[in-house]
Amino acid sequence: MSVVNPRFGDLDADGIPKLSFRDFPKDLDGVSPWVSVITNNRYLTGLWRHFVRRLTLPGRWFFAFTIFLLFNTGATWPDVQVYVPFAFASGLWLCALAACILFKPNVAIRLTSPKAIPAGSTVSIVGTASSLRKILPGDVFIVPSRLTKRMTLITDNECIISPFYPLKDSPIRMELRCSRRGIYVIGRWRIFTSFPFNLVQSFRIVSFPVTIVVTPRYPRLTGFDILPGSIVGDSPQSRSIVEAYDFAGTREYRLGDDVGDMDWRATARLNTPIIRQYRDDYFQKIGIIFDTLEPRIRYAGPSASFEAAVSLVASIADFALRRGYAIEFVTVGNRTIMFGSANSDMVMEQLLELLAEVMPINADGSQPVEVDCGANWESVSNVVLLTRDWNERTIAWSNALEVSGSTISVYVVSDTETTMPCVGFGGNVNVTQLPSSLVSESSIDL
Repeated sequence: MSVVNPRFGDLDADGIPKLSFRDFPKDLDGVSPWVSVITNNRYLTGLWRHFVRRLTLPGRWFFAFTIFLLFNTGATWPDVQVYVPFAFASGLWLCALAACILFKPNVAIRLTSPKAIPAGSTVSIVGTASSLRKILPGDVFIVPSRLTKRMTLITDNECIISPFYPLKDSPIRMELRCSRRGIYVIGRWRIFTSFPFNLVQSFRIVSFPVTIVVTPRYPRLTGFDILPGSIVGDSPQSRSIVEAYDFAGTREYRLGDDVGDMDWRATARLNTPIIRQYRDDYFQKIGIIFDTLEPRIRYAGPSASFEAAVSLVASIADFALRRGYAIEFVTVGNRTIMFGSANSDMVMEQLLELLAEVMPINADGSQPVEVDCGANWESVSNVVLLTRDWNERTIAWSNALEVSGSTISVYVVSDTETTMPCVGFGGNVNVTQLPSSLVSESSIDL
């Protein structure tokens, strides 16, 4: 993270001004010897970190000027003894250090953020801050402490808490850009001020956890063939008309809705008209299985093909819900979520939250990955299997699915050659290999 601040210079992830070593002399390996000495000594590292944390950009220049005056106190400039400006500079430093202790920010904050945002978008964190002091220490700034590299602070106006009144709430607003999916918790916030001379920072670390769920960004499917299998839900002819519909949820009453669908208990509880929603039980039910096993051992995090497969899971689910299909279950790794008669908004919300935190499992043999969904396969007509490799293990899964009478669509997301050729071995099995670059487009057709 890098925030350009005209008063403090560049701030790092802790809100600490950065100090560049580009002007330092380099050795034969291209590394400054000063950097090597500081980074290899724990005490010097702590001293250097304290120096950078406390001093602002003007303060570091003024500190260098003060050191210059210190080593030249015996010299005489044309009309002034050097010890005179050095005495003034020392007095200024003493006043700044005293103000740093006396006017240390004492602030209580309350922050909120949206429940979930797609990767690559901007999240706005809003809230309030109230000073617990009656004497205000000038401008007060707030930045996240130890922000991960996947999130970038893009707030203008220097993250200032303004207007800031004593014992009153002042608004806070900052924006973060999240580059990758995941669940991030910002637990600590750094509140600082450089009052009164903009030389030394006085700060306080305040704890207030804020959870940000970053869901995967997925392309919109414009075409996807879901062929009917031998199971197409329960036959409504064998049941009464009322039993042929599943309860899908409730919503507020709209003009033209059937009054017979009113939920009177919810209406009385919420003091607003609420109706029940039903879904035809004859709709085709599909299941989605995402194999998170990494074909090759990796320790550097998810690969590009894995991220592409995650986005493809969300795209297929979104397409199925838009076309009126009912998603019976979704299996991601060893975790299965049964949706049943849940409405489409609830299905996508839970699915995206699950995909936000999914991680690949290394194929090192230490943790076998098997999915037991035999009971769930009996009620679905189509099963979509997304995997990273086509091998004996995934073929066994496809065999088990085919025996249940479902139509199987297997998508192998891989940029390399698979263990076995990607060919279907039955009338109800269709295997397709897709490159990871396919999901980078805004819309795709499968």
